[in-house]
Amino acid sequence: MATVMQKSYLVKGAVFGARGDSCTCDPCDCNPCRCGDSVRGDQPNYPFWRVSGFHIEAGLIQGIDVSHLTILSLTQPVVEGENDRWQEVILVDSAASMLQVVALLNVFEHQLDSVPAEVAPLPQTSRAVYRAHLSYHMSPDNKLTLDATFSPDPQSLVCSPDGQASQQARAWNYQGLMALRDTFTYQKD
Repeated sequence: MATVMQKSYLVKGAVFGARGDSCTCDPCDCNPCRCGDSVRGDQPNYPFWRVSGFHIEAGLIQGIDVSHLTILSLTQPVVEGENDRWQEVILVDSAASMLQVVALLNVFEHQLDSVPAEVAPLPQTSRAVYRAHLSYHMSPDNKLTLDATFSPDPQSLVCSPDGQASQQARAWNYQGLMALRDTFTYQKD
């Protein structure tokens, strides 16, 4: 007989996202982008990258404090500037302990999807997980910024479902605006 451990949590925070391209929005979070100058007839407007994430303002998952941590998915071309192969990875705040990483993945991994609509579904469903510097801030004028530094080196790799995932990821650095999609409060006893 197998025993299934029930997840209990109470977390609140923000859902955010953006895509890196030359759209007239600042930031652009359209999926697909159909704004202003980005519409190019029948050609897809591929972004340079796209992210979707959760910032936890306060919360406990299975008794583990996950307050002030960020988790996001990043999708980008495997080769910069080429749109034939794309890679999606999950990035977890480098300040998180391994217990916090596991807790965040248990609640949020299945909700993370940053694949641009122009790319179509990716063939693999499992994603490598890395630690990255993720600093999320809301300014007094309600502008959301993210400062992110990701390097796919062996020290930052938490887990990889296959060897290929960790070898294809590319470094990503970003400092700028993110679009606030929504706020949330999740609770499960």
